[in-house]
Amino acid sequence: MDPLLEGIRDLSQPCSLSLIVPGLLVFLSARRRQALVLLGVVASTWVVGWMKAADWLPGLPHGVLAVAVGLGFLGSGWTAWKRRSQLSGLLAGLIAGGLSTWLWAPCVGTELATILNTAPDAPVSQLLPMGLFVLGLSLPLLAIALLPIVFPRLVRFETPVSNAALALVVFVGLAIMIDWYDDVVIQLNRWSVGAT
Repeated sequence: MDPLLEGIRDLSQPCSLSLIVPGLLVFLSARRRQALVLLGVVASTWVVGWMKAADWLPGLPHGVLAVAVGLGFLGSGWTAWKRRSQLSGLLAGLIAGGLSTWLWAPCVGTELATILNTAPDAPVSQLLPMGLFVLGLSLPLLAIALLPIVFPRLVRFETPVSNAALALVVFVGLAIMIDWYDDVVIQLNRWSVGAT
């Protein structure tokens, strides 16, 4: 259970924002299909984070690849916002979670260090610990998903929140395309190191 607790602890670190915010924006743009977007974000964050730890993914995208990743993120936000099918919500979450995890530079505590050091040699053994870590980081998304259930009157804000989230998805997608997002991730990590 220690990776779960470390994931929860990392919520207080600025570097976690580069992972949480993109998924949160796509999640908020989805309106009524938020549960499937949430499932997609968490599942792809888990799998892509594990693949990244196992060194199965290339380095950070630059140039044409950064443009493609930015367009993919924009597409996930648009799909979550515009499409009404359940499958489109899941697909949007999978894309957004996977891309934001690929771009993420994590805060490395004891448990995540163990995952990152062990995964290249024994990747299967680190699948569950990475999942627990991601679950801890995903608690804000789960809490936000439960808000309309606990407070049904919040549903009336669904459309303005969804529209604002989509506008921010566009901003993040453009930042990825022009390599600004890397600078944001680096700065968040610097702040995290200064906070510890």
